[in-house]
Amino acid sequence: MNKSNLESLLTTKDNVHNTMTEYEMKENFVIHDIVDGISYRELNKPGAFLSYRYAFSGIFNTDGIPLFSSTKEKLWPIFIAINEFPVSQRFCRENLILAGIWQGKGNPPFFQYISAFGQEMSKLYFDGFTLDNEDKILVKFGVLAGTLDLQAKGYVANMTMHNGAFGCITCEEEGRTVRQGKGTARCYPFRSEDEQKPIRAHMTFVNESLTANHQNRIKGICGPSGLIAMPWYDIIVGTVPDYMHGTLLGVTKHLLQKFLSPKNSNKPFFVGKNIQAISKRMTSIKPPDFVERVPRDLEKNYQNFKATELQAWLLYYSLPCLHGFLPDVYLKHLALLSEGIYILLSDNITSQDLQKAKENLSKFYKDFAILYGEGSSGLNVHNIGQHLVFYVQHWGPIFAWSCFGFEDANANILSFAHGTKDVTKQILGMKEAHMIVHSTSISPDTACGAFFKNMNKRFSKKWKHTQEMNNCSIAGAVKPFVLPNYSTSEFVNTFCNSTDISLLRSALRVEVNNEKYYGKDYTKMKTKVSYVALCEGGNIVEIQSFILNTVTNHVYALVLRLDISQQTFLYVAEGHHIMCVEKTNDVVILGVNKLKEKLFYMEVGNKKYVARVPNVHGRGVLK
Repeated sequence: MNKSNLESLLTTKDNVHNTMTEYEMKENFVIHDIVDGISYRELNKPGAFLSYRYAFSGIFNTDGIPLFSSTKEKLWPIFIAINEFPVSQRFCRENLILAGIWQGKGNPPFFQYISAFGQEMSKLYFDGFTLDNEDKILVKFGVLAGTLDLQAKGYVANMTMHNGAFGCITCEEEGRTVRQGKGTARCYPFRSEDEQKPIRAHMTFVNESLTANHQNRIKGICGPSGLIAMPWYDIIVGTVPDYMHGTLLGVTKHLLQKFLSPKNSNKPFFVGKNIQAISKRMTSIKPPDFVERVPRDLEKNYQNFKATELQAWLLYYSLPCLHGFLPDVYLKHLALLSEGIYILLSDNITSQDLQKAKENLSKFYKDFAILYGEGSSGLNVHNIGQHLVFYVQHWGPIFAWSCFGFEDANANILSFAHGTKDVTKQILGMKEAHMIVHSTSISPDTACGAFFKNMNKRFSKKWKHTQEMNNCSIAGAVKPFVLPNYSTSEFVNTFCNSTDISLLRSALRVEVNNEKYYGKDYTKMKTKVSYVALCEGGNIVEIQSFILNTVTNHVYALVLRLDISQQTFLYVAEGHHIMCVEKTNDVVILGVNKLKEKLFYMEVGNKKYVARVPNVHGRGVLK
């Protein structure tokens, strides 16, 4: 990576001043983003690297991408996301920096590859560069963290793989070999806090790596890692667990297969004989509009679920859909994982939340081997139960360092290759062209500007035609208001501040504070439910339609209230992120500005559930 990539990106985003002022840290102990983590705060103290006003930081990722199905050719790109960018922009394709790329059969020589990357990063960290603008600002940049799947982590850190002794990069747990089916597996046993193996220390790791080799490993270390070329980078604290591959494509998928695979038909947790009924429950759920994928048939697709589908399954679908089929001891255990991960995905994590997540995930880890056998309690379960909260404390919510955005970028660069020769050159050329397009200011009045504006519209999620009102924007047609049979004109006029019902109009889509809401009567949205919301004061409502007062230009929501059920949760102690609710006939009219957020609403059989989304901007959260 040369400095021009970073310089182009920083000068494109309005200006470097705006990027920094948006990310001033809050003086409290609630974790909202990466800037609230212990490690980031330490680096922001007087005299530390980030205390310099124009110092930026990043998180890197690398992974092997099969290039052609007919050969063993791979790409290993290194991408960097800038931590100080707003979350909504941080992991966008155009904002991820392609810092390096390797092409070849098998794997790259990792020590040399990562060392070269580290040397380039060191120039930006120690020397920085001057922005080519009127202010001539000296900018510095440091990679602080890395998110890697288990295989890439082993290669980059030069350690034994996850199925070998001492495969955990965070602690000195050796694990043990146990029988698993016809073979063996590496088990990472649960240990109470006072029995846990010590957390590794960075300098000890580095010193041991200088004398270790593949024949004489020291606590899983096979030799020096190229990461030591960045002397400020803490290999232990900075190399975070991989939520996407470890928690979702790893443990969540593993449990789903245990529940449904015919191989487990003699196990007490097997519910495959009820797969059609469970699938019917799941496919009947209509998620909100921010969930891109609607639930797919379990029987046909569960073995091929994407990470985002597994995420929605873990956080929302699994508990209501499995309730009554999966024995309580197993469903309560799954609820521990579901609620624990939900908490750590939040953009508002308190110290009490962290403690709750730690208790949940620790108990999940403790009971895993008891319920599913020691051979199933591998490194991913160990990372979730023992280390995940530690990394949230250091680097903020999981969404700030998950692999979702990087995986998207990996898939994107494959589309840049249009031939079999010198693919890296093709990719770098296309990436540079994209950066030029995004950094070039083109007048929309020109033919070229109109072309780019039209191209951007194709990918925009904004409504095309809206009308600005005093308290929201209205989308779509506005029609004469028709009084519903469950209300009266006096009631509507009173709450809409109107004297004549003929002055009222009806709408079915509004946008309030960047949140889109739909009326239940909006028939075009057949596969999604985006009309259940949380209001000021904590009331839960089902939006029927919206009423416009044409005199005052204020918009109101006509809603039916939902009550929290007497049995609020499925279980007394687990899964409290999902609440049971009941519909009422209580009609309420309120200003749309009283709507605070859309809720995830599910009807499963004769039961109804709601849940809040852990955050509104985490990349990949319910994508």
